[in-house]
Amino acid sequence: MTDSMRMCALILLSGFSCLCNASDDFNAVNSVESRATSVLTKYLSHTTEISGTAEIHFIESEALDWMDASLGCPQPGRSYDQVITPGHRVILAYQNQYYNVHLSAHHGLICTRPDGILPAPSH
Repeated sequence: MTDSMRMCALILLSGFSCLCNASDDFNAVNSVESRATSVLTKYLSHTTEISGTAEIHFIESEALDWMDASLGCPQPGRSYDQVITPGHRVILAYQNQYYNVHLSAHHGLICTRPDGILPAPSH
C-alpha cells in the first residue's frame, strides 16, 4: 500500500471524502459510469472486501458545473481553485448503500460529507 493510499484510508475512516489520484487507468476510462465505478471500487477497497465491479449498480448521473475545484465536497482547512469545473455527479449503489461520486475531467471522489454542495445542472 502506498503512502497516498494509507492517507486516503485514514481520511475515509475519519468520515470525510477522499480524492482519488488521477492515474492513467482513470483517464483511460471514457464513460462516466465506468469512471465513477473505478472511483468507488478504489474507495471500497480501503474499507471493505470487494471482489469486482459486478456488485456496483449504476443509479443515475447528472452533468454539472462544480463551483470550484472541490467538486462540491470541500474539506475543512483546505483551499480550492475558484474556477468553474465541469463534471458529473453519479449515484452508485453497493450492498444496499448509496454513494455520491463527484467527477471532473481529471479526478473523482466519493463525497461522504452530509453538507456536500450540489451545483445547478449544466445545460
